[in-house]
Amino acid sequence: NEETKEITEVIEGTFRQYPIRLAWAITIHKSQGLTFERAIIDARNSFAHGQTYVALSRCKTLEGMVLESPLRREAIISDATVDNFTKAVEQNKPGSQQLNDMQRAYFFDLLSDLFNFYSID
Repeated sequence: NEETKEITEVIEGTFRQYPIRLAWAITIHKSQGLTFERAIIDARNSFAHGQTYVALSRCKTLEGMVLESPLRREAIISDATVDNFTKAVEQNKPGSQQLNDMQRAYFFDLLSDLFNFYSID
C-alpha cells in the first residue's frame, strides 16, 4: 500500500487438488494379450466370436472387474468350427486301449529322438 507503506496481501487465485487417476479406454480387440488390475467392461455389443471371452479374461481378479451392462446371451458368440470340434471330441473319446497305444507310440518317438545314432552333418 503506497499510503501506509505496508505490504497488502491480495489473493489472486487458489490451489485445489483433485484425487484423480489416469485411465483410458481400449477396444476389446486391442486388449487381447493384455492383463489389467481393474477393468470396466462393456461387452453388450459384441459382434465377433470369442470377443466376450477376451473381454472377461483380461482382468487379474474377479474383484477388479466391473460390468458396464448385463451380459446378454446374444453377446456370447462362439465359432461354429470350435463348436463342431468340441462335440466331435465329446463323442469320440479314446478308449483305454487306444490311450495305451498312443502312450506307447509317444514313448517310442521320445526314445527315438533321444537315442538316435544318425551321423551329424
